[in-house]
Amino acid sequence: MPVSPTLRQIEHEIDQVVCSHDLFKVQRDRLLLALLDYYRDAIEVVFCRNAHARQFGLDDELQAGLAIEGQMHLGILQTLKWAMEFASADSDCFTPDLYQIAEFFNKFGPAYVAFADSLKMAKYNRSWLEVDESTRTITVYEGGDVTGADVQLVSHQHATLPFRSHLSFVEDADQLTAQWTAGDFRRLTERLHTTAADAEKESIISTFGGAPTHLFHRPALVEIPDADSPAEQAALQDLTLTVERVRSQDKWTLGSWFDAPFVMIGPKRMGVSNVIKTLAASGREGHMLRVAVQRDAEQYQNVS
Repeated sequence: MPVSPTLRQIEHEIDQVVCSHDLFKVQRDRLLLALLDYYRDAIEVVFCRNAHARQFGLDDELQAGLAIEGQMHLGILQTLKWAMEFASADSDCFTPDLYQIAEFFNKFGPAYVAFADSLKMAKYNRSWLEVDESTRTITVYEGGDVTGADVQLVSHQHATLPFRSHLSFVEDADQLTAQWTAGDFRRLTERLHTTAADAEKESIISTFGGAPTHLFHRPALVEIPDADSPAEQAALQDLTLTVERVRSQDKWTLGSWFDAPFVMIGPKRMGVSNVIKTLAASGREGHMLRVAVQRDAEQYQNVS
């Protein structure tokens, strides 16, 4: 179904409310750094929860923790984009409200992403949206009717998979964009993995049962240096969220934080170590192709 004028008006009203929110009156660089710092603290709590679930074999608890992690990644990406779009570099407000950050991470950000995705699906006739003005509720209908026979399939699809098998058919020499090859991207992420691992100086240890057991390294904020190779530097820039990208149509192509996990804060390029390590390991091959097609679709179509 085409998106109705009513829904577009609702979208405009939401954007205006977000734009005028007190959180985005904070000076931009201070806010961006506070967002990354909050994520670092929050993801450590999630990692503790997941480690506890693994240690005691609590599968449902582990699935819930992984789902929370996924929601957090949606929330921080959207909040970072809002901060770059709406916050001023010249504001004299330097202290963000942590409660407001938590609301945007856990509530407003993921909800807005779901709303935007619903509008996009409706535009291509993949969903149907109904608006109830009296209760200010939007209902999204997706797919066909579900019966009891579909319960097992639906529950399987709802399970969050932390990793998935991926067999890459991309060779290092493949020119994925005009500026970098697959080999350039892989070498860059391997170097970044080392940088991130070196930044993690502390570990979380469990003493349950009397024997110390290493659970995970505490995530850390990392400053990412420029690459020596021009090709790797180009790939690094394609992985970086900047004010210029967010204030262009490019912002709509960024659907995953791993597509642009680094944030320019003043002259510094910053990231969080656990995200960098994931990008360099289990998430590398898939996101390498996503970044390539987002940044240079014309060249990507020419790759064998």
